[in-house]
Amino acid sequence: MAYQDLRIRLEDVPLPKAPPWLGVDRALGAWMAWRCSQEQQLDCSKGLLLVDAGTVLSLTRVTADGCFGGGQLIPGYRLQLQAMAEGTLGLPSTPEHPNNDALQEAFPQQTVAAMQRGVLEGMLASIAAAQQHAQGLLWICGGDAALLKKHWSGATELLQLEGDLQLQALLSLGSGLSSGRDR
Repeated sequence: MAYQDLRIRLEDVPLPKAPPWLGVDRALGAWMAWRCSQEQQLDCSKGLLLVDAGTVLSLTRVTADGCFGGGQLIPGYRLQLQAMAEGTLGLPSTPEHPNNDALQEAFPQQTVAAMQRGVLEGMLASIAAAQQHAQGLLWICGGDAALLKKHWSGATELLQLEGDLQLQALLSLGSGLSSGRDR
């Protein structure tokens, strides 16, 4: 409780039009992707799509004027594999890390590899469909960002990989907020 005044809240994140129910992690990532795009002078005339590949695959759109533009949420890589293993009789648990050799095959013969490939393909298809609608820059962050980038077959000139956008945003916002709040 002593550190509650140091917590960053949604209203602390300068992401215009963020609804009150939006998770602060999504707001932080979206704001930081927008800010980094501006600093790097990347073309944001069509906005951007932030893919946060963690427990949940969060697709967050930022409009061309830097405002929250909606999003999509689906279970992330490990959560999908866990759900299949726990919810389907006979399917095995999968290793913590994907078998990169098996992921190279379009139709693996081994069950675990087929599960991993299927989940990866589903996630990539979701991202590609969202990107087709968003049409702007594509930022990928989160624990499975490198896996997605490695297998991404879309336009790579639009792709930005930054594993720790939320942490960067916390550092950027936190320094200014903590000095301005009562202790």
